[in-house]
Amino acid sequence: MKELSYVVEWTIVDFIYFSATRGYVLVLVSGKIKMLAEVYCEHRIQKGDTLYPVRNAEYLVNKHPGQKAKILSAQAYCKDNWESIQR
Repeated sequence: MKELSYVVEWTIVDFIYFSATRGYVLVLVSGKIKMLAEVYCEHRIQKGDTLYPVRNAEYLVNKHPGQKAKILSAQAYCKDNWESIQR
């Protein structure tokens, strides 16, 4: 039986940036799945960017090898959680 392999690419639809830690909280969408993710990235992230998986929770921003993002935690999107983070 042939093993199937899927690559999930995420589109950033909203974000909050925390300058003190250079961390982000992102709202990510892939198909019908919507997530909240805490991310560390040394490069600027903006709405419409796409995260492409590399390995071990590491992603490339828009397939640019010099722009790596590390997912620190993730959860299913919840409007109440997102609104509490925005405050």
